[in-house]
Amino acid sequence: MKKRKVINPSLEHTYRNATPLKLSDGDRVVIFSDFHMGNGKRQDDFQENGQMVESILREHYNRKKWHLILNGDVEELQKFTLPKIRQSWQSLYQAFTLFHEDNRLSKICGNHDDKLLLELSNQKLFPLHDAVSFTWCHQEFFVYHGHQSSRFYSQFNKIAEFLLHYIVKPLGIKNYSDRDNNWKKHRLEKQSYQFSQYKKIVSIIGHTHRPLFESQSRKEMVKYKMEYLLRTYRKGSSEEHEKLKRKIRKLKRELDEISRGDKFGDPAHSIYSDEVIIPCLFNSGCGIGKRGITCIELKKGKISLIYWFDRNVPQKRPKILRKSQPLEGTNYNRAVLKSDDISYISDCIELFLG
Repeated sequence: MKKRKVINPSLEHTYRNATPLKLSDGDRVVIFSDFHMGNGKRQDDFQENGQMVESILREHYNRKKWHLILNGDVEELQKFTLPKIRQSWQSLYQAFTLFHEDNRLSKICGNHDDKLLLELSNQKLFPLHDAVSFTWCHQEFFVYHGHQSSRFYSQFNKIAEFLLHYIVKPLGIKNYSDRDNNWKKHRLEKQSYQFSQYKKIVSIIGHTHRPLFESQSRKEMVKYKMEYLLRTYRKGSSEEHEKLKRKIRKLKRELDEISRGDKFGDPAHSIYSDEVIIPCLFNSGCGIGKRGITCIELKKGKISLIYWFDRNVPQKRPKILRKSQPLEGTNYNRAVLKSDDISYISDCIELFLG
């Protein structure tokens, strides 16, 4: 496969200036993004999940000594002031401090909280980064928020801030981002994917609020599973046909369910165009989901997409509840949506891009 001759100047700058982290292969790393913490009231998108995030940080990740990476848009500074946010989420900031005091916190700025980079040093609670990079299990990782791929956010973020603060907020409209514009989202993800290919690295982003695992969304994974089973069906025995039919129909129902809430439609908008998908791009999703939140975990040589949810909130996919594990003393459950070995990902990058 030919190496792509694609370089995004903004991403190149971000990559070259990323803060290096010293992590050992035995360290555990968890990556969250897009909390959009506000004033704790109705217009605060984080209000519904704030208590859950605090609980899992305190009772799970901090107790087990994970390194926490907050990958941008933690505060919603385009709609609310920093003092209001800190006053409303004092307890959560105290949870962040537990990681910081043990040198296990890396906080990255996004396009909604980049004001923090301009704040006076005595107002910064934690060190701030535009991006971080590290080597873990012999693989290079590049973690950045994701808006750096977009020329709009590089040049016109102040205009977006004005619109959010003086028009969107007074009208009570929820946050707008690239998650609300499918075309922009795909373009951003494609640029990030191509940059990762060019550098032969693993990139982990946020910003679009759409979880990606090994460069694929849930919809893309289901489609490829269906294709594989359809090819297997023709080669299978008559005894296997009924079992394969049930699996294919189940995947078809899942695909229909996804498509009803997804307006991508055009397959040309896929973030990749290669026959072989290189597993070099991941997205941790967001902390303001209606039924739960997602994050990326690095642990014991594996990378995993994790889903946390409240057992009292109805789930669209009941099997998630059955396969999840409860967090003791809380109403929250942890489910592994997808997991793979870093060695496999490194082999793919080396063999296909080498």
